[in-house]
Amino acid sequence: MIYIYCLKDAGKIFYIGKCCDMKIRRANHAACCRIDRTEKAQRIKSILSSGNDFEMILLEECEETNAYEREKYYIEYYSQNGCKLTNLIHNTWAKLTKLEIQVLLLIAQDVETEYIGPILIKSPRTIETIRQRIKKKANVKTLPGLIMWGIENGYIIPNI
Repeated sequence: MIYIYCLKDAGKIFYIGKCCDMKIRRANHAACCRIDRTEKAQRIKSILSSGNDFEMILLEECEETNAYEREKYYIEYYSQNGCKLTNLIHNTWAKLTKLEIQVLLLIAQDVETEYIGPILIKSPRTIETIRQRIKKKANVKTLPGLIMWGIENGYIIPNI
């Protein structure tokens, strides 16, 4: 089960995300704001340093297979309704195609290129080209770097 949630400050939503465990994710948000320089982290840091706390509200429970689409739906919905989401500043939704996301998720599950091809009904050469294209878009050179980029940008949900 995946949870789609929002972060609120003074009644205003400023971030939409997804996670497997709300408690752990909340703790991660609080911890990451000390070292992360994204607008979301700076906003959380500002809230916490003022002695207040940010709200983390469950929007929906969904299956892992459609978590990406549901999260994207909420980002689009709230941004169209006037919320200034920090997601949109560091947004990567347009960077990867559906096929690239599928390949990234299989790579994250430690499936080798030669086995990804038959799963997605593509040749191993096509999969390798897609893999290189993802690395280029993510601006990383190594597999661990690609996995970290996928986690940081919400494509990969770590099972903690």
